[in-house]
Amino acid sequence: MNSSRHRHPRGFSRLIAALFGCCLALVLSSCSPKANTALYGKWQEDGAKDITEIREDGTFRIGGPGRETMTGKFKFTGSDSIKMELDGPEGKVVGPMACRFVVQGDTLDLTMPDGTKSHNKRVK
Repeated sequence: MNSSRHRHPRGFSRLIAALFGCCLALVLSSCSPKANTALYGKWQEDGAKDITEIREDGTFRIGGPGRETMTGKFKFTGSDSIKMELDGPEGKVVGPMACRFVVQGDTLDLTMPDGTKSHNKRVK
């Protein structure tokens, strides 16, 4: 008996799997949060000497006179939220922090995971 089933060339399944993988990657990458470029720059909290610099390359640094500078990485998790991770031993103690922010002109309001808020002004 002749089977009415069509047999596909050997590499056909691999081609379909590769195309599916590419489509899935494209869909997932289009869903990633867009960077809110207003966050980039140097910021100083009201009443503090430390300056926080948030860079386009996904890194940040916090430091001031007479203090050790802390560095870390961040990524946008939404249009008004970031996930920050300190480098080094501090990062191991603190762990990742999900923060919310609002930038209006030259002011940055940052809300930490514990609800603590800071009001910052852009350093020019």
